[in-house]
Amino acid sequence: SQHSVLLAHVACCLAKEMSWGSDSTFSKLVLGAFMHDVSLQNPKIAKLNSLKQLEAVKGEFSDTEVKAFQLHPSTAADLVRTMQEIPPDVDLIVLQHHERPDGSGFPRGLLPNYIAPLSVLFIVAHELTQQMMERADQFSLPEFVESNKAVFNGGNFKKVFAALEKMQVT
Repeated sequence: SQHSVLLAHVACCLAKEMSWGSDSTFSKLVLGAFMHDVSLQNPKIAKLNSLKQLEAVKGEFSDTEVKAFQLHPSTAADLVRTMQEIPPDVDLIVLQHHERPDGSGFPRGLLPNYIAPLSVLFIVAHELTQQMMERADQFSLPEFVESNKAVFNGGNFKKVFAALEKMQVT
């Protein structure tokens, strides 16, 4: 739950910095934060961010957990689509939250121009949140920005990352 709460906060702060601070956008980001890993039962596997990371620790998890991780963006998005109260786009945020700007993400391996702008914001916020939680007291936003500048430099990621760079100055 800590991860979801922090992710919701970070995503909304980033949206506000981009002048996307409407109630509708905030609602979508918060719901996405709480729903993105809803189908995962093992908190340890939920900390992974890529199939490459999964491959490195695959032996620590059952075949069922590995399959659940691989499918969880689609599974969670399908669940979100069944809930009439959840606004449009939340399912897309959830579906795309493990896509990467270099096309190595999953479940679809999308290139950056094919990832929805709100999903892009969520992906950057997700990466930032994970780094904040992993590094805790040693976390530094300027270091995060510097070490990820080359990663988030394509397609819709440029605009979101520019807002993040601006946040570290203000």
